[in-house]
Amino acid sequence: MYRSYENGGLMRTLRRKGQENAYITPKMSQTPSSDFAIGRFIRKMVHHKVLFLVYLDAGVEVVRKLLTNYLTMNKFIILTSVAMLLPFSLSKAGEPHNPKLPVLLVHGFLGSAKDMRSLGNFLQRDGRSVSYITLTPNNGSEKLEFLAMEVKKKAQQLYGSKSYDLVAFSMGGLVSRYYLEMLGGSKHVSHLVLVSTPNHGTLTAFLNNTPGCFEMRPESQFLNLLNNNLDKLQSVDCDCLYSQMDLMIIPSNSSKISGWENQSVWVTGHPLMLHSNTCFQIIEEHLSEG
Repeated sequence: MYRSYENGGLMRTLRRKGQENAYITPKMSQTPSSDFAIGRFIRKMVHHKVLFLVYLDAGVEVVRKLLTNYLTMNKFIILTSVAMLLPFSLSKAGEPHNPKLPVLLVHGFLGSAKDMRSLGNFLQRDGRSVSYITLTPNNGSEKLEFLAMEVKKKAQQLYGSKSYDLVAFSMGGLVSRYYLEMLGGSKHVSHLVLVSTPNHGTLTAFLNNTPGCFEMRPESQFLNLLNNNLDKLQSVDCDCLYSQMDLMIIPSNSSKISGWENQSVWVTGHPLMLHSNTCFQIIEEHLSEG
């Protein structure tokens, strides 16, 4: 789609070249509402016989033809995108474009989507679209690979092939890592933020003999598989948050992954990581990077 603003002489020249269908010369009454903000500037450009072309989604071949025609007229040309001229761009007619990716929040052991509501509300106030998932079962009675399939299915339903961010807490971080590393999720996830996740296992997992807890024990086959495939996350911006006073993840530095950005948060307990504004602000900062 193209809009051009020029004097009558130029338009007549263009029409003789057979380009009349590619250009529209609107009077101000015909100008789309989004162009009013730059109307005065356009009129000045027209007055000085400067061609002002606003292009939208131009194909390379079309732009080449336009440049060929205009350069033969010995006129000064300005090419600019609408997004650079207007205070906002439109992704759909009448809908403001949101540059922030949507976020999927994944809870932890014995938890549910409700556990992530405080964080989700914080991110929504910051202008993000937030979705939740409740993993079933949540008590470790199934292997974490099974729960990773649930995350994959939910993500496909919500986002299809579009990009999104993922924030996961505790056991949910391991589930999310398996989805990204082993089930192809890294192709779609831009940022991964793990909160109090036992990336190298936790001693508290020995208190429960369920399949999921077996996988959260230090040096488990599951954890070794994940930690030996970190290269599959090279396209994802990955960060870890942890608390040195976490009595659920023992030792607390089990959350840290070499080569990632690991940030300690002064929070006095495992579940309180999901109720800390400091933690929320750090998560938002990580999601806004790059």
